[in-house]
Amino acid sequence: MSSMLSMGNASPPIRFRLFWGITSGVVAGILLRIGGLPALQTASIIAGVPLSVILIFMGYGMVKTLHEDFPAKDVKDKRAKEYLNR
Repeated sequence: MSSMLSMGNASPPIRFRLFWGITSGVVAGILLRIGGLPALQTASIIAGVPLSVILIFMGYGMVKTLHEDFPAKDVKDKRAKEYLNR
């Protein structure tokens, strides 16, 4: 997290590392204290769902762009051509 905050720097400043390390630990500790492991697991899933949706859209965009940049060669078999043009 601290690397992302420092724009991809491989060795971010110590204050960023301390902040994110302490914050992550405190949040995990509170969730474990309040609801135990199920609460921590639920929070992890809830935080991961938006990222999953974004990654799905990114994958779709990448495939679409690759199809535009590298069009399929002529295919004699009509069935294979329909599959490639999806």
